[in-house]
Amino acid sequence: MIGIEIDIPQRYRMAFDRRNVQAVLRSAGAEIAAVARRKVRQSVGSGRLYYGARKGSHRASLPGQPPTSWTGELANSIKVRPLKSGDGVLIRDAAFYALFLEAGARGGTGGAKRGVRGRRNAVQRRKGGNRVLAPRPFLSAAAAERSASIGPRVQEAIMKDVKFQRVAAGAKT
Repeated sequence: MIGIEIDIPQRYRMAFDRRNVQAVLRSAGAEIAAVARRKVRQSVGSGRLYYGARKGSHRASLPGQPPTSWTGELANSIKVRPLKSGDGVLIRDAAFYALFLEAGARGGTGGAKRGVRGRRNAVQRRKGGNRVLAPRPFLSAAAAERSASIGPRVQEAIMKDVKFQRVAAGAKT
């Protein structure tokens, strides 16, 4: 998350045109989303090799690297939406597993096969699972990568049209 904090004395009120700030925030959100999509689409897996029924093979990414694309769903589901208040943008990935990849996950036991493995999996299910998925950040990495250029642009958009109005003593703000 990128944050800017401005302290204004109480006897002044700040007024500025929000349209410029909203335009900069929309373009910043689109820029972060584009970087995140690029990270996922261009990631080259160097981890475990998986085989799909109809999709062929897939080499996963290592922990700490952006996830590799297999079907394209993860990259295609990254959306940018301006907040109703106009004070920011929401960048989110609508794929249900995006947060598992971004933050990591714990649990799960695999298939419930019969025999010894099936009994072992049943015990693991009762314990809460033993699988661990290490984080593979892509959205937070994209935001961190672009924050150095976005912060000054937002600050410039605010300062471009800002006007400080003196508030009369005793007036409510």
